[in-house]
Amino acid sequence: MKKQLLAICLFAFFVTPLAPALAMTDERLLPITRSVVTERIAHLPISSAAQIKILLRAENSHVLDTAYEQYTLLWNKNPKNPYTNLLRGLSAELFFSDSMDLRLQPLYGLQSSRTDLFPVAASCLKTAAVTSPKSAEAKAEYGYWLWQFGDETEQGLSLVKDAVKLAPSNSRIYATLGLIYSNQSSNAYSLNQATAELQHAVQLDPSYAYPHALLARIYKWQHRDFQSDQERLIFKSLSPKNVL
Repeated sequence: MKKQLLAICLFAFFVTPLAPALAMTDERLLPITRSVVTERIAHLPISSAAQIKILLRAENSHVLDTAYEQYTLLWNKNPKNPYTNLLRGLSAELFFSDSMDLRLQPLYGLQSSRTDLFPVAASCLKTAAVTSPKSAEAKAEYGYWLWQFGDETEQGLSLVKDAVKLAPSNSRIYATLGLIYSNQSSNAYSLNQATAELQHAVQLDPSYAYPHALLARIYKWQHRDFQSDQERLIFKSLSPKNVL
């Protein structure tokens, strides 16, 4: 009887999909309109952590052009401010990346990539990191830029690691490390390390959907299909229905 009960419990464990204990939605994935982007950026303090969330929502709603325009207006008023540089630089980086995707160009009314944003991102992110050396966000974003676009992978990775030390509870920075370690063309490629960083990001912020998407991909590469499916399920459960 005990063996039968154990078998039933094991069967239930392996066939029942895992899901977060609480119903949550990752606010970074919530859709946002151009008018709301403009209003929020103008009225929120430039140093508010909510600015990053607005920018990430603009990325997922493909209205980065509006975010970049608004942050450029703020930067024009105060070009030495580390926050205006960080947000203008990050919006330029994200918009540049989107503009390189042929599938996304029509959403922005583009026929070619916005290569003019490349030097803007490089300059602003560097200024933010230099003028605010204790800002974990500035250090992490500039480090990622150097790793991804600046052909300075070692320095970039080092800056992201330094950012973790400055803000050990920042889940986005751990997710950035996970992304770097999971890149097969990276000189820091290590799926074990990537998994550890992404799992830590999830522990810090259970509502953060992005690390689950990366974990699903890593487990798929490793032929760990069951775990990959579970991570994909969790990602979907955290995502607003209208962005799936």
